[in-house]
Amino acid sequence: MASYIRRLQARLADYSWRFAPAVYARLARGDRSAIPLTVDIPKEKVDSYLRNLLELLAKEFYDINFAKEIPLQRREHAREILENYLGFRLVKRQSTIEGAGNGVFVEKGSKFPASDNELNLVICSINLHLLGKVSSHAVVSMYPGTIYDSWDSILLQSLGNHFVLRCQDGVIIDGNDVRLSRRIHRSCSYRDLAPDISDLTWLEDEPFNYMNMGQYINNEPAPNLHNVQYFDLDIHNWPRR
Repeated sequence: MASYIRRLQARLADYSWRFAPAVYARLARGDRSAIPLTVDIPKEKVDSYLRNLLELLAKEFYDINFAKEIPLQRREHAREILENYLGFRLVKRQSTIEGAGNGVFVEKGSKFPASDNELNLVICSINLHLLGKVSSHAVVSMYPGTIYDSWDSILLQSLGNHFVLRCQDGVIIDGNDVRLSRRIHRSCSYRDLAPDISDLTWLEDEPFNYMNMGQYINNEPAPNLHNVQYFDLDIHNWPRR
């Protein structure tokens, strides 16, 4: 009985970080704590890095329509472009952390060798399983999802949802790719009717841009240390594509 209560308490404590009323309560108290930064990188550098990458994809796939099925050949071409630019390739598969579901793995990454104690990676999430290697201080992933302002209602979406990310400015990103969250994101994308409003492939097992898997990067439990950290980035004056 005692072990059951401890498991229940741990589950509730974990879920409270994603349950919408609890999130709003912490915001009201001014509690905007986040994972402490261990790597100091200029935001301008990260902004330029991501912008160059996305502009490269936009130039190569200017005619792509994410509302339709994307051929496997074009998907693989996108992965090759990403790997050439980034120096590594990511894949999603069963996590090595017990009970953690899926995780993100570095499948390739020998282009930028780094020793294990140098792997302080900047991203929007927390732990990579390193089959390949990634250079220190590299941007390794982005956190996709539906974006909510702090005053938007997200109560129903937060129920049983482990992919609700609260940013330091109060903005909330729902990175869940199933159930109600999935339907809301697809509805918003199709409703707006604007071209290229969203890369809907992040909702699939293998997204067109494999950087769009930050929500599946798991937090390594003690005594192991995370090798990736969150990084909030506001973008300004980017082109539409």
